[in-house]
Amino acid sequence: MKFLPYPVGGSRSRALRQGSVAALVFAAAAIAADGDGESVGAVLRDPFWPIGYRPASTATASALSSGSPPQAAPTEEQWEAARRKVVVQGVTRRGDRAMAIINDRVIGVGEIVEAREGGFIFRWRVEAVEESGVIIRRWNYVPASPTGEGGRPVVPER
Repeated sequence: MKFLPYPVGGSRSRALRQGSVAALVFAAAAIAADGDGESVGAVLRDPFWPIGYRPASTATASALSSGSPPQAAPTEEQWEAARRKVVVQGVTRRGDRAMAIINDRVIGVGEIVEAREGGFIFRWRVEAVEESGVIIRRWNYVPASPTGEGGRPVVPER
């Protein structure tokens, strides 16, 4: 009799598949629940964090949002002052992909550029990189917390 390292056909193979599906469903349910039974929600969990660990910025942002009054929207002058902090240092092209060096970072089309001004972190999306310069569009702003971390993104109304 020849022994194979894996089951072939029949009910044993079906039972293994059903057991695997049940194990995956159980694992997904365990991952979705936090240590105290709450859903993790909008915070993405790094798979290398220890079980039950929560980053300080998440705790700070939730504490600030629950206890403090909402901050007023930034003014047009604040947007312009933050825009002046976005400095294009160079433009390059590799093949058919154009990239720009903005504030010491290599940025491509579709990526986000940000600048800090007056208690906000302002963000723009790079629409195009051309030889003559970079075209950016307002993306959103985030109230900056005292720890220097950004809070929840707010898309400006136009």
